[in-house]
Amino acid sequence: MKKDPSHQILEFTENEELLFIAPHKRKQDKSLGTTLWHEQIEIKLFYSAGDEVLIGNQLYITEPGNIYVINSCEPHSSPKTQDSTDYHMLIIDIAKIPTLPNSSVFQTISAVCKGELLFNNRIKKSEYLQKLIEELVENHENNKGIFDLKSFGLLLLILNELVEKESVKWKPEISRKNIINYTKKLSPAIELINNKYTEKIPLSVLADACGLNEKYFCKVFRLLTGTTAIEYINNLRINKAEVLISTTDMSLLEIAEKCGFAELSYFSKKFKDIKGYTPTTARKNKGY
Repeated sequence: MKKDPSHQILEFTENEELLFIAPHKRKQDKSLGTTLWHEQIEIKLFYSAGDEVLIGNQLYITEPGNIYVINSCEPHSSPKTQDSTDYHMLIIDIAKIPTLPNSSVFQTISAVCKGELLFNNRIKKSEYLQKLIEELVENHENNKGIFDLKSFGLLLLILNELVEKESVKWKPEISRKNIINYTKKLSPAIELINNKYTEKIPLSVLADACGLNEKYFCKVFRLLTGTTAIEYINNLRINKAEVLISTTDMSLLEIAEKCGFAELSYFSKKFKDIKGYTPTTARKNKGY
């Protein structure tokens, strides 16, 4: 991982970055709006409200105390960030956590590394997790980035809480190696979708962006995301629409058009297909 001189990196052993910490990250940076992915797990504890967090094709609006967990190789970005944004960020290379072979800890770490154990992307509120993250950041600042036994213990407690209360078992259709390779291949397409999802994007354009033929692109996209590119785009559009329904007074027609739907009837149908309820119901239950 490229080092940011404005942030300190905690190293468990020399030249092995186990944990990267960016405390109270407030200022906008060059990565905002850019689709990112990495093999490490990323955790963000937000203190500000109204920021957008896009993980895969799911769009979230932050509230103070929200914790977001980005699993290994999950594409993510922050399309819109307020001037007053404020969050702690941890990036954890879980594969570098030392464990005893054949122990339960080893088995858990191995499952996370293989993508067989995934963490929920959003934790609306967890006072215990928030306390652990804040204590880890404070200890990091007090020790000027030295990764001591207390920091390691706090990191393990954070991971244990996530495993016990915020994880789901998953059986990947492809190997860990292919997950990484396919993520690299598809990154240009995901970036294109995130920036132009309101427009009509032919599959040929997405495939060309990745340097792949259309048939192979469609196969790899489904293997990696579990859905087709068209379904992925529609889900992103509907997730954005739900945010606008809940946070603005725009009419449903305006929202449909803003999110890439030419007809209100088709928008309403896709919304119900994906969410299980109509845009009108979402408007009545306004609040995100």
